[in-house]
Amino acid sequence: HDQPSTPRSRSMAAPRMDPFEVRGELSVRDSATVICVRRRSGGALLGEREQGFSERFEQKFGRTRQPFLRYLLRAKGFEFNSGWEVLLGQSEVVNWLRSEPSKISVMRYAGEFKLAGGNVDEGESLDQAARRELYEEFLRPAETDVPASDVVLRPFSVKQTRPIRSRSNLMYNFVALADENPWLRNLDVDEINLALKRRREAFLAFISDPNCPYFSFTDRAKEEISPEVYQLRWVPLEEAVENCLTSTLENVYVNEWQEREFSRLGRVRRDPLIMTGAVLVELEQFPTSEALLEYCQSVNFEELCKAEQWLFQGMTAEDVKAALGARLAGGSNPSFVHLDEIARRRGLAVMRASLVVGGGDFSTSAESEEQGERGDHPPRL
Repeated sequence: HDQPSTPRSRSMAAPRMDPFEVRGELSVRDSATVICVRRRSGGALLGEREQGFSERFEQKFGRTRQPFLRYLLRAKGFEFNSGWEVLLGQSEVVNWLRSEPSKISVMRYAGEFKLAGGNVDEGESLDQAARRELYEEFLRPAETDVPASDVVLRPFSVKQTRPIRSRSNLMYNFVALADENPWLRNLDVDEINLALKRRREAFLAFISDPNCPYFSFTDRAKEEISPEVYQLRWVPLEEAVENCLTSTLENVYVNEWQEREFSRLGRVRRDPLIMTGAVLVELEQFPTSEALLEYCQSVNFEELCKAEQWLFQGMTAEDVKAALGARLAGGSNPSFVHLDEIARRRGLAVMRASLVVGGGDFSTSAESEEQGERGDHPPRL
């Protein structure tokens, strides 16, 4: 299963639908997400390619009319060269937990390469929810057990999604860095994918029996045997961001398997993963594990949430439309850090690291420049 997930285009036209449509009142839920990251073997990419990320994206998928993509892709010559890879799980397309004998339900973010994450249950802390989701989505289905004390999670960012199926998520994003998580560093992804395959085949054989009692099981019993993840894969950061951005394009798929499943089930559109892309692209500003760890140690989730949240429980479609208009009034989405700004921050971090190694003082010109441009104190890089 460990094949590249280069998005694939499909020529058949799809009916136009608004994936952000709100019907009735908006639901807002807290969710916890775990970003499992490691440095690419061999470190950062060195040298320059003929085209930058934006140019390659437009060459592959054409020029887009979508404002947020046009805004993000204005950064000509930007490169993902920090060397990060992200552990992603490609979701199953069929939601067996919600399906019935007479009706097949489809997963939210069906067939997408996703981070481990989900809703915070009542009575759970964000940290507890993040650990549970990591176990339920990546470790348990793969028959892998890691003691909770061995999992080191660091707070990273907070993002709020636009409504998908009338629900918006406040995403509290944690980082699990391979450098301080030996279980992650030593994870055998090939063996896990074999376990996922065995699980899926056993399940399909089980429900193929006309007398199968699966659909009368409790949700907890169904969760124990139903497949949720098709495969795990370490994905280069550029590819992971590209997959997220193409989720809003018509007739573009992450790989052949997603395309086949969509065709088989009559599904015509992917669920947008734009906020996941916004989360992932911010990793590029950290050129080293040390820089990422130092930043995470300064993060305060409560402060980030106050600055990020713009949608609230009970809003109507008109409320959401007005809130979106106000949020985009400045010509950009505050949830997205522009690629030029990512490159600038990465440059400051590289400068800071080199001065620290050389015994210099970074607290003068670079930080003064940062405060002058942003009007506030910079994030610690």
